[in-house]
Amino acid sequence: MSIKVLHIIDSLLTGGAETIAVNTFNALNRQQDVEAYLCATRIEGPLKENIEKRSNYIFLRKKYSIDIRALTRLYSFIKRNDIKIIHAHTTSFFITVFIKLKFLNTKVVWHNHTGANINLSGWRLLFLKLCSNIFHTVINVNEELNSWSKNKLNASSTVVLNNFSELTNNSRVTKLKGNSTENIVCVAGLRPEKDHLNLLAAFSKILDGFNDVSLHIIGKNYKNKYSSAIEEYIYKHQLSTNVFLYDNCTDIKYILSQASIGVLSSKSEGLPISLLEYGMLGLPVVVTEVGDCTKVVKNSVTGIVVEKENNEALFEGVLQLLEGKTKAKLMGQNLKILVTENYSSSAYVDFLRTLYKSINECNNKK
Repeated sequence: MSIKVLHIIDSLLTGGAETIAVNTFNALNRQQDVEAYLCATRIEGPLKENIEKRSNYIFLRKKYSIDIRALTRLYSFIKRNDIKIIHAHTTSFFITVFIKLKFLNTKVVWHNHTGANINLSGWRLLFLKLCSNIFHTVINVNEELNSWSKNKLNASSTVVLNNFSELTNNSRVTKLKGNSTENIVCVAGLRPEKDHLNLLAAFSKILDGFNDVSLHIIGKNYKNKYSSAIEEYIYKHQLSTNVFLYDNCTDIKYILSQASIGVLSSKSEGLPISLLEYGMLGLPVVVTEVGDCTKVVKNSVTGIVVEKENNEALFEGVLQLLEGKTKAKLMGQNLKILVTENYSSSAYVDFLRTLYKSINECNNKK
C-alpha cells in the first residue's frame, strides 16, 4: 500500500523552494510505494506547467491568513485522499496548524529552505517556535539551519537533506537579450538577501575593461522598493544596454545553455538550487561564501568563492573567469561532476521514502 503525502507550498513562482516542491512531487510519483500530492495555497505560476500528475494537484486560492473557504477545500482534499503525512515547505507551515487541529493523527514535516531563518528574532521566531510543537520532523537544507532548528524550535526531530536539481523542462522560449559574446547569468528572485546591487556594482567595474559582456538576471520581480532600487541603479549607471531583467522563467536549461558564467551574490542562502542548476550545465561559477555554497564550490577547483557584500571581490572573481577561460572551463566540468555525483534526485527521494515509512509506521502503531 502506497504512503500518501501532501506537499504544500505557498506559490508556484520560480523560486528555489517552489522548484524543490514541484520536483519532489514529480520524483516521488515515479516511485511504486509513495503517492504524492501537491497543494499551492496562494498563487499559481510558471512552475504549474512542470507538474506531471495534475490529478494529484490542488490550488486553494487562499486570500487571507485564515481563509475558511480555502481550509474547507483543503480538508476535503485530505479526507478524500486519506492523506496522513503533510510536508510543508517554507512559510506554508502556518496552514499545517489548522490541518493538525482537524486531523489529529496527521504528521507534519516542515522543510526549512531559507538560510536567512537563522536571523529570525522577536515575534516571528516566537510564532514559528510555537508552531513547531506540531512538527514531527524538520528537514533542513544545510547543517547551519539544522543546528539552529535544534536550538530554537520544538520539533520532535531535525535532519539535514541536501537539495537536488532536475532540469526537465526542455522548452526553448527565453532568448538572452543583447549581442554579447560573454553572457553572465544570475538566477535569483529580486529579494534583498540575493544582493543584486552588489552584483551590479561588480558588473559596472567589469564593463570598464570588457565591452562584449552582458548580465542577465532571471527571477521574480516583486515590484517593490528593492526591485525599484535595482532598476534605478541600472538607469543611473547607464547599464541598460548590458544588463537585462527577465522576471519568472521556466526554461532554465535553455537559458543556461546560452550562458558563459553563472553567479550568485547572496548575503544568505541555504543550498541554492540555482547553483546546482549551473553545475548541471557545467557552467563556471562565482558565488559568495554563504550557506552551503562552499560545500559545492571548492575555490579554484569547482568555481570561485568570494566574500559576501564585497563587490570588489566579486568583480575579481568574475574577472578571473573571463581572463582564464581554459581554467574556467575545467572548473565548470569539475562542478558538473560534483553535482551529478552528490546532488542526484535518487538519493534525495530514497531519504524521503525512508522518512515517510518511519512516520507511517508510527501512525500504524497507534
